[in-house]
Amino acid sequence: MGAPAPVVGMDAYHPHLSALPSLEARGWHQMRSVTDRRMGVPLSPISCLLFDPLEELLWTGLESGRVVTYMGPSYEKYSAFQAHTGPIHQIIPDKTGAVSISSECVRHHTRGGLVDLSFSSDKLRDLRCGVHVNQAKTEILLAGGLPTLSVFDVTRSRIVSEVPISSGVTCVRRSRMICTGGINGQLSLLDPRTFRTEHTFDCHSCGIIDVDMKGDLVVTSGWSKRTGQMYPAVDPIVKVYDLRTLRPLSPLTFPPGAFLLKFHPKFSSSLFVVSQHGHLQLCEAQGDLNNMQVYQVDCGGEPLLSFDISGTGEVLAFGDGAGVVHLWADREDAQINQFSQSTDFPGIYRPLSSNYKLYDDQVPLSLSTVPPTEEPLFSAWPLNAQCKLPRPVPPIDNKLLATLKNTGRISYGPNPGGVYKNQASGDAEDSENAGQSVNRSNNTNSNSSHHRVYDVTAYRTLAVPPKPYRRVEIKLSKLGVQEFNFGYYNHTHFGGLENLQANCYTNSIVQMLYFMPHIRANLLSHLCGEEFCLSCELGFLFHMLDISRGINCNTSNFLRCFKQLPQAASMFEAAEINPERCDLAPLTQRFVAFLLSRIQQDSLRASPVPVPLPSSISPTLSSATTAASSATTHTIHSIRTEPSVEKLFGNTFYARGRCLVCNASGVREILTYTTDLNFPSKESIPALRARAEALGGLMGSEGGNPTATATINDMHHSIPFTFADVMRSTLSHEHKGNSWCERCQRSQQHSFAFELKSLPNVLCLNWSCKPEDVDMWKSLFKNESRQAPPQAPWLPYRIRITRSEQRGIEVEEFSESENPNSPYVYELSSLVSHIYNPLENQSFKRTHIVCHNRVHPTYHQKLGTPETPSNWYLFNDFHITSSSASDALSFNPHWKLPVVLVYTRVDIEDRLPVSREVCPITEEVLFSPNPLGSLSINSGPQSFSPLTRENVPRKGDIVALDAEFVSLQAEETNLDQTDGKRVIIKPAVFSLARVSVIRDTPTQGQIQTAFIDDYIVTHEPIAAYLTQFSGIVPGDLDPSVSPHHITTLKSAYLKLRYLVDAGCIFVGHGLQKDFRIINIIVPPEQVRDTVELYHLERQRKLSLKYLASYLLNIDIQAETHCSTEDAAAALALYTLYQKLVEAGKFDDTLQALYRIGRTHNWQLKSQCMDASMLNPSLASSIDLFSSLEAVSSELGEGLARLPGNNIHRNSHNVHNIHNHHHNRPSPSTSVVLLGLGDGGDTSSPRDSLLGDDSSRLHSQEEDEDDVDESEEALLHSQEESAESIPSSHDDIA
Repeated sequence: MGAPAPVVGMDAYHPHLSALPSLEARGWHQMRSVTDRRMGVPLSPISCLLFDPLEELLWTGLESGRVVTYMGPSYEKYSAFQAHTGPIHQIIPDKTGAVSISSECVRHHTRGGLVDLSFSSDKLRDLRCGVHVNQAKTEILLAGGLPTLSVFDVTRSRIVSEVPISSGVTCVRRSRMICTGGINGQLSLLDPRTFRTEHTFDCHSCGIIDVDMKGDLVVTSGWSKRTGQMYPAVDPIVKVYDLRTLRPLSPLTFPPGAFLLKFHPKFSSSLFVVSQHGHLQLCEAQGDLNNMQVYQVDCGGEPLLSFDISGTGEVLAFGDGAGVVHLWADREDAQINQFSQSTDFPGIYRPLSSNYKLYDDQVPLSLSTVPPTEEPLFSAWPLNAQCKLPRPVPPIDNKLLATLKNTGRISYGPNPGGVYKNQASGDAEDSENAGQSVNRSNNTNSNSSHHRVYDVTAYRTLAVPPKPYRRVEIKLSKLGVQEFNFGYYNHTHFGGLENLQANCYTNSIVQMLYFMPHIRANLLSHLCGEEFCLSCELGFLFHMLDISRGINCNTSNFLRCFKQLPQAASMFEAAEINPERCDLAPLTQRFVAFLLSRIQQDSLRASPVPVPLPSSISPTLSSATTAASSATTHTIHSIRTEPSVEKLFGNTFYARGRCLVCNASGVREILTYTTDLNFPSKESIPALRARAEALGGLMGSEGGNPTATATINDMHHSIPFTFADVMRSTLSHEHKGNSWCERCQRSQQHSFAFELKSLPNVLCLNWSCKPEDVDMWKSLFKNESRQAPPQAPWLPYRIRITRSEQRGIEVEEFSESENPNSPYVYELSSLVSHIYNPLENQSFKRTHIVCHNRVHPTYHQKLGTPETPSNWYLFNDFHITSSSASDALSFNPHWKLPVVLVYTRVDIEDRLPVSREVCPITEEVLFSPNPLGSLSINSGPQSFSPLTRENVPRKGDIVALDAEFVSLQAEETNLDQTDGKRVIIKPAVFSLARVSVIRDTPTQGQIQTAFIDDYIVTHEPIAAYLTQFSGIVPGDLDPSVSPHHITTLKSAYLKLRYLVDAGCIFVGHGLQKDFRIINIIVPPEQVRDTVELYHLERQRKLSLKYLASYLLNIDIQAETHCSTEDAAAALALYTLYQKLVEAGKFDDTLQALYRIGRTHNWQLKSQCMDASMLNPSLASSIDLFSSLEAVSSELGEGLARLPGNNIHRNSHNVHNIHNHHHNRPSPSTSVVLLGLGDGGDTSSPRDSLLGDDSSRLHSQEEDEDDVDESEEALLHSQEESAESIPSSHDDIA
């Protein structure tokens, strides 16, 4: 290594560099050498080198096509992977990784080695180099041996343009201009926008080896052929050019031969020149050319092939032909970048247990083994067939478009308002450069959590909730929710709740109450005669969750009952009228308080004593309101349950008030079920703690958790109080406000003091939603990572609250090391949180409510499932995942904030045992009189035969059910802009209008009349009666004019619920949709659905009308639908199914049904009677149906005797068809096939009624039940048909 020569006059040429250490002070030395050593694999030459501009990494490309990265400062191997099959010529870095270029391929890898782009084309041959041409680094200019420059778009993975040039290119650089070094020795300067050649220099006679640029200087090295030389040699002269004058400057001489060039990143004209033999010269490209430093790299005789310098100028890297990287530095603590990002490392996963689930979000798919196969895997999808789609351009405001003025290619206009400089609105799709939310200056609603503006300059990334917390939208198809895979989001045995309703924020509160054993047992045993009773509806819903075993449940009946209560109107209007302005946090808190009060009132309904209700959500001085609820006079006796809400949540306060004018005072007791947390002011913190220390109740003084307190206080200096301080301020606080004064006889300002009298068994706390308190909560985490929760949760898992006359109220955060069975200890059992997801396109979908619940072991015992280590679960509607207490207590102010906290005493089971569950629904519900009483005139003939005590259905008895519905709200649809398909935005809302139940009889051929045939009164406006498919006409559901037996939804539900609990077998056609709209769950072993029994896999489903025509020889639904008729037909089909299976003819019969249907376009048998000839291929099918005539005749006769039916016998059709089959003409005779276009009038009476709507409906492919018919009819009621199909709607599969 040569001694460095002194550098003279550096500051004279570069006065702005006087503060930097001079090159003379730099002692360059080799600190280490690294290589890619592998067992049994020879080393490959280093073809290219690159220091990562963002992280402490060194990229190396080998001639074998392998890429190896080393991490500084120790330069241990970070990643290594095979990128290409040939030599790698250049590596181009970007934000996520680097692009590697070989002769015929361009690929992009992450820093860990994952490939996410690979592109090759006939246009890309003999590639050598490339460079980013735009600031976003989305386009690369590729060059090589071909006389063409290709602009490659990385995001779209394609070549967007080609630029012809004079010769091939060996290297390309970009600064103010794009410089290309050609094979012919010319240096070309290109415009960076148009890629047009602006100027050329003749540099080297036999080609250019390397080019580097900095500022206005360009240097080149190349090949030249001297006089007397047979072959070109490395030119010993470095050419220097000035881009300002476009003239050459004085060249630099380098006798060993200039091979590689690189400007120093910290000095303007300092240049490193490297030869193939390891000579290194550091000199000035402009200025005193005699001042230089010369070094020698010990490469062991191997040629140097690559060279690079780090961004700080502190590290040099040389790659030689032996595969060794030589690292030089001028100091011991040399860095690659001045401000490097943290480098990611692969996660370390524990071995999976034997019972892990493959599709669990917490389990990486890479840990699962793939069975051996010779077929190509789906992961082998070619990378050239993949591309990244750019973010769509946001739409321009219509107000701005209306005022735009055009000037050439530029349009301008006044700001319509709401658009701010350097800010992106939260209502549009936010870019990734969004951050902290701030209030709009012109937003009058300061409590709105939806209208947010993100300061682009505040944060560069936007925190988003993890997948288990995000709202899952149910994708609807033409079959509704039947095709949606709910099981993917719920791998537990707990039932989830659907979020299709407008007020689904109530789901989390319902799930919170369900997992409270005392509340659940109380509501499951509750039953009263009130039509709209929330406790009854919650009991029905809890029963469905009990038997669901992971199946999703619907809360439609509960929400419909809740909406009928006048006190709940405000809670629904805010969510239904304008969901974007609805603040879900205070709405949820009001819902909890109202629901607990209502449950307490319902539990005392059997008593004539007035029930005192809580005065408000938080302790106030206003007088408590009372409500009297006398016992009902209905035959369904009200079952008195224990008033568990008051015993569980009852929280009594002393409220002492003093008038500040007349000094009159008074004391009252206030009962509350929920308590608002009161954050103490900063001024009151010293007094609170001084009082606690004096009383010996400060946290940590009696075995608390001082370590956690010190950690939080050291971490968050802006709010120096703990959760215990908040509880002390909540349970004992003072404030001033106006109230009525009896002495002054007017409203005066009072001083109020609240003191806790008695502690509840369950402490329900409402987190303050005031803007100042929310900002205070966010400031707790101002120094924390925006993605990761803090290490020490601010909320405690256990707290101890005691009260005594001498010591007052003591609150301390209970240490986990202490005995949890100590008295007055509360443990967190449920926590409701508000989630904000900025990734949602529609602003009203960005907020929702989730709930963490600690599941009691009795729930696992009831389901027979093993307990989890923590028994904590996250309930996000129907998305249920296993969780932990630390996850529940961790918050991120950018997407997760607490709403309701529930702490339960650890000794609650000893203080208040859980009551035994008693099913209140008995057979008395089948014999109770009409709840509507005198309101129903019921002047028409009775369409059902009431049961007697002797023939009540028992376990195993078969009953047939069918229901009819009316539409309360039409579905909202839209056309997808990409494929033009119809997308359901909001599903249609149906209400039960009629339900009929028929019981099977042991006597063959006899089908009894219905023992339940109830019309259901509807209190909500009806959008469409769907008379063509439901048989319901205006007036049928009005008790004052309806001639039918009309009753309440609750009364009909109780009858069906008793049949389910009794173990009856339900038979019907399309029962899944019937049960869904009735809002009841029937165990699968109690369901016999004929739409599934008469169905071939992967084939269309057969309608009830089609099956009855061919199998029962009857025509049903001739003019309209009738639930008793449909139920009887389904029961007859099930009876025939049993006989066919017993005789071994069912499979042949089903095949014949599909064969005839496909041939004759699914027409009914009665529509084929006028044809003179059948297709000869159907001979076996007709013979089979003829043999079934004797069996189906008895069933058809039984159906025809039903009162008020629309059944028409067509048994003679079988003989006509059979005769046509046996008397068919010879093959030479023309054959008339039944189907579209047949002669004669084959339309049924129903076709003239439906008209064009019927033929439009027949274009659908599947029809499972009457509700599908109603949906399609409602959707297409205003459309015109293009053709007419002579058949009824029920012939559709």
